[in-house]
Amino acid sequence: MSKIALALFPFMEDLSRDLLGTLTKIKEMGYEGVEFAGGFSHDVHELLNALNKTGLEVVGWHIQKHYLNDEFLYSTIHYMQTLRNSRLIIPNLPYEDTNSEEAWARTAGEFNRLSRKLSDYGMKIGYHNHREEFARMDYGYVFDAFCSNIDKDVIIQLDVGNMLSAGAAPESFLRKYPYHFNTVHIKPYSLETGFNTILGEDSLDYQSIIKNAAGTEWFIIEYESKLLFNNFDGAQSCLTHFKNIRGK
Repeated sequence: MSKIALALFPFMEDLSRDLLGTLTKIKEMGYEGVEFAGGFSHDVHELLNALNKTGLEVVGWHIQKHYLNDEFLYSTIHYMQTLRNSRLIIPNLPYEDTNSEEAWARTAGEFNRLSRKLSDYGMKIGYHNHREEFARMDYGYVFDAFCSNIDKDVIIQLDVGNMLSAGAAPESFLRKYPYHFNTVHIKPYSLETGFNTILGEDSLDYQSIIKNAAGTEWFIIEYESKLLFNNFDGAQSCLTHFKNIRGK
């Protein structure tokens, strides 16, 4: 059965104030892993110590593309190896890399080259979508120009809430590119209230998403709204509902 992790992007301030305390609360909720985002603001050994104390696994890191340039690549690899993280996920790209079908195809080639480099270190590269990737084109979605040209080891980290916000159905996309979805972001989205919702009250069909997520090792919950609950209460509520839907 796939495991459940928490996306830490909304918790950046909490982690800066109290790294160990924040991770301890997340573990006590029942999460098995965490996904970090941003630069390397924590000393790697301090971070490793906190992870070891809580027993949380690093299931990925949202990292800006320049950290994989030749100048920084090997220091990035060393940092991630120390944390036993094997997934490097690009959360956004420059306009020139995504502004046409041809640009997306070129970007796919760049991801393939990075994938081959990282595979020597037991690591994978992936891309995390927002809504823009699901603009309609004659051949399908603009994102198809990327997904149809990547090697089998490149992760498509599908954010189901972002996809639904573009009016697209996650289930069909999961079926279209099976086994690329090593991790899937579970971000609640409502057709009525947008991201100001909570899992269990939103518009996503999670049973169908789970059923069609072939090869997914981790579902990563990301609670984005602060209007309904604070970060911790929102993350707890989402986890409880997702476990009930998936079956414990």
